[in-house]
Amino acid sequence: MKINLTIGISDFPLDLLIFDACIHQKISSDRFLTDIQIQDTFHCNRLTDNKHFDVCRMSVSAYPYFSEFYQILESGNIIGSDLGPWLIGDKELTRHEINRTEIIIPDRCSSAATLLKDTYRQALKIKYLELPEKKINAVNQASLYVLEDRLRLNKKEKSYIKLNDLGQYWENSTWLLIPVYCMLVKRNLDEDLKTEVNKFLQASIQYAIENKSEVIQSVLQTKKSFSEEKLSQYFDIYFNDNTKILDDKARTSILRLLNRTIELESLGDLVEPIWIKNK
Repeated sequence: MKINLTIGISDFPLDLLIFDACIHQKISSDRFLTDIQIQDTFHCNRLTDNKHFDVCRMSVSAYPYFSEFYQILESGNIIGSDLGPWLIGDKELTRHEINRTEIIIPDRCSSAATLLKDTYRQALKIKYLELPEKKINAVNQASLYVLEDRLRLNKKEKSYIKLNDLGQYWENSTWLLIPVYCMLVKRNLDEDLKTEVNKFLQASIQYAIENKSEVIQSVLQTKKSFSEEKLSQYFDIYFNDNTKILDDKARTSILRLLNRTIELESLGDLVEPIWIKNK
């Protein structure tokens, strides 16, 4: 008898593309049925707080808060080079002025928050948005704002000046990749089941690789505000070999960001092992 797994996927466009085969049941598993729930990343992080999902998307920097209950899968992670985030503002500012100006950032648990604090090590005046719905009003009133998704700009954001590429600073100082989102599985699930989940996600990603035009058209059915060109850009910018399976450099990059988050937020040690066992 198959078991039911609840899978939380974000509404980030690359997620909708690479997990299209999961969402629309174009692939299946012999061991489990899936209840796919699509949330914005903000709510994915918070639903994970009550262990709502068996498998879920999460910002990498949020993982230290949940390592007791979840492990990182080999597949489905978003990590790469030249991914931002950007610090943008309505005028040019010196580094000293930036340190004295309130900065709006979408989510306390985002990787962008860690990268901002890592770049500007002095005390910052940071304001976190409690709800994503507040983003538009907050950006319209802000002098400084951390932009996580440069492909999805509102009118106000388009008028802003890029003051710093926080991801580029991370890459230049660490010689590592930029970890953005990870894919997690509940720690207490059977080890063989975790492996099956990983293979299931790999199969969905492979389907997207082989049927890119089809999955773009599929996503356009529900994301009518996007264009085929825009979705193709998401695929080209955010997708790479590490989305399908993490290599050693990607693992090292994730660990470095996790440890930096722990240091900056004064958190406890990660529960080991953080990775599922290779089979």
